[in-house]
Amino acid sequence: MVEKATLSSFEKEILEFEKTNDFSTFWLAVVLSYPMEKDLSEDERLKLKSEMKRELGQKLEKKWKKKGIKAVHDEPDVLFTLNFHNGKMKARAKPLLIYGRYTKPSREIPQSKWPCRKCHGTGCDYCKGKGAMYVETVEGFLAAPLLKMTGAKGTKLHSVGREDIDARMLGEGRPFILQLVEPKTRTVDLKKARAQANAFAGDKAGFSELELASEKDLEKLNNAQPDKTYAVKVECANPVSDKDLKKLLKLKGKTIMQNTPERVLHRRADLLRKRKVRKVSTERIGPKSFLLTLTVQSGTYVKELVSGDKGRTKPSVSEILGCICRPKELDVLEVDFELK
Repeated sequence: MVEKATLSSFEKEILEFEKTNDFSTFWLAVVLSYPMEKDLSEDERLKLKSEMKRELGQKLEKKWKKKGIKAVHDEPDVLFTLNFHNGKMKARAKPLLIYGRYTKPSREIPQSKWPCRKCHGTGCDYCKGKGAMYVETVEGFLAAPLLKMTGAKGTKLHSVGREDIDARMLGEGRPFILQLVEPKTRTVDLKKARAQANAFAGDKAGFSELELASEKDLEKLNNAQPDKTYAVKVECANPVSDKDLKKLLKLKGKTIMQNTPERVLHRRADLLRKRKVRKVSTERIGPKSFLLTLTVQSGTYVKELVSGDKGRTKPSVSEILGCICRPKELDVLEVDFELK
């Protein structure tokens, strides 16, 4: 009888939760109290949990029949955990995943949230109380309308790589999945969200191809290592001839040896990476400058491929041309990835 009364109280909590949250599938998990499970074998405990979940699950499905809400074991929209040990019910909504592509014509904003390096998000004099190094981000432009539509607690951006703040993302854009944490509603007008995000971003960023994604899609995106195509404006200390530029074409098919760049050593291990250069082309801009377009294997540090990073990248444009060369402007032109 104690168990029935407790199940009834959990049922009321779950029905109250449903009034303010939108979901179409659910599942129940049970944590037994010590008095309930003592003197029971493992098989008996599993049987008791199964019976309790079945009893309450069937009741809920009957009440929600007209709304079409069903119990589903795999990837339910909401998992209700019934803790008989402390008498509390916990509801965990599955993240809502939105796939798309973004472009970033700006050289002044980062891709994702960047908490203040001093206060780590709480707000201080260094960040002028903002809690962030940059107020505007690509993630933030899209998150704003989606957070409002779904009532989610927050977002996390997953993407196929990332560009530096001073690099542009052009072409068809970089593939990403925006994870909405604990959404209260799962019904989203993605056309409206896209229009609002593009309006917020103005000429700083743009979004396309928004669609709902699955956990499998997220796994595929996070494991992707596609080739990428870049265009980089290179400036050299000495004049470079057309003959010199032709030397760079020999980079095609080469394997580049790269130690972790000095600029990121403070946050990444010092490793040696081997990366292939797939394609190379050059276009003169001036006596000491040219545009270098290249397609490289995922994980290639393109800025260091130009500068040489004090010998940490070999071969490099600087080494081949025999003079100091610097990347002045970097654009990502293509990320070779398709979700479907």
